Amino acid sequence: MSCSQLHHIGSALYKTQTNYCKNKLQSSTDPIKESNILIGVATIRLLKFFAILILSLAISTVFLLVAMHQITPMQTNNTSINSTTALLAKNVAARNLRLLKRQQQETQLSISQQELDSLINIFERANPAAAIQANISQQGMYVELSYQSLFESFINVSVLVIPSSTQLELGYVRVGYVEFPVQLSLVLLEKLLAQVSDLALLDNINRVSFDSKKLFVNYTMSSDPKSFIHALTSLATRFGSKHNVDNDLGLTEQYYQQLVQLQRQTRGKKEQQPLAYFIKSLLRTAHHNTAQGSDPVAENRAAIFALAVYFGSYRFEYFIGKLSKPQRKNRRDYYLPRLAKRHDLTQHFIYSAAIELLSSKDTSEFVGELKELLDSNKSGSGFSFIDLMADRAGVKFAQNATQDETSARGLQQVMLAQFDDHDLLPQSTKLPEHLSKAQFEQAYQHIKAPAYQALISDIDQRLNTLNVYQNN
Repeated sequence: MSCSQLHHIGSALYKTQTNYCKNKLQSSTDPIKESNILIGVATIRLLKFFAILILSLAISTVFLLVAMHQITPMQTNNTSINSTTALLAKNVAARNLRLLKRQQQETQLSISQQELDSLINIFERANPAAAIQANISQQGMYVELSYQSLFESFINVSVLVIPSSTQLELGYVRVGYVEFPVQLSLVLLEKLLAQVSDLALLDNINRVSFDSKKLFVNYTMSSDPKSFIHALTSLATRFGSKHNVDNDLGLTEQYYQQLVQLQRQTRGKKEQQPLAYFIKSLLRTAHHNTAQGSDPVAENRAAIFALAVYFGSYRFEYFIGKLSKPQRKNRRDYYLPRLAKRHDLTQHFIYSAAIELLSSKDTSEFVGELKELLDSNKSGSGFSFIDLMADRAGVKFAQNATQDETSARGLQQVMLAQFDDHDLLPQSTKLPEHLSKAQFEQAYQHIKAPAYQALISDIDQRLNTLNVYQNN
């Protein structure tokens, strides 16, 4: 076939295709229909793009989560708490809080290696799934954290904090097998802290320095000290609580006012009413309100918080909210009721019940242990297992009162029968107390030792014989 023949055939095909397209365009006389077709095609392509993007992000997230988990932990939780540990932790907290409360623009906070170790031990005791090791040197502070996740594996985090004359600086951040960009890690941490505390905590750090065994942080106070302390309290509550503390302030105030009236009615009587009298009165009111359709858990929670503010401390309002009209107690109509004929056991019971609602069982029980360890030091009243029994009783009471609707109703029902002091603590409360540091450590060593745990188990068994602490 010659070239001219090929040219004629190509021209004929081109003309045929052109005529076909012209005919199609001429036959399509509805421009709106064409526009709808084009929009539909574009929408399908856009949805396809987003579907691929979402799928890619999901796959990347799964791979990232897998890479962040490891089979073995870098650190293990082998902490043991004794009176020395408790005293060190108390001293470092008290010293730095005093500095923060001063009316100064810039404050230098400090913590030694030994003090840091004591705080870590206390944190690990309250959070058994976590293990931390931190080492301070002149070059910086190296931190390793292992946390046991829900997948029977561990999230291992390693961070290097380096000296800086301007702000908090990190040498590197690694989670599992993934090394995160330092600046991204700081931005995410700052946003998280701002979200839960309403303060730009990291932005206010203007210097971090080290010597061989001590960390120094220069901090600029951007707000008044009281607001700053309150923000730190809120931060601790957010991270330390297993509960959603959505307290009904109006309901709490009603129970608070009921306590005021109860004490006025008993004023002048020869015998003061015990703690059981007030608990019974409040929970009978809760039972009545529940019968009218109220939430039994909310009723019981409000009653416990009212007891905590009235017989405990107004500082609980930092956690549950400020009562709008808290008619404050005065010397004429106020007295602290007794539990097992002791005022101090009442406070142990009430504080532990309230802390349980604000935190968790591990935290609330450990607060009681920590207090007793502090008491065993010089100038303290000594370690008391009777105090610990009252602490654990308060925890169990709060758990049954708010665990779920069935348990809350059951506890209210218990109050309808005969109920007195012996229903809160066993009649026989003979337990070791007033133990000095040396006496405690000689007999029980520390709070993870077998001898100590055996006595704690005995205390729990005694409490569990009482109806109020059984699962109702």
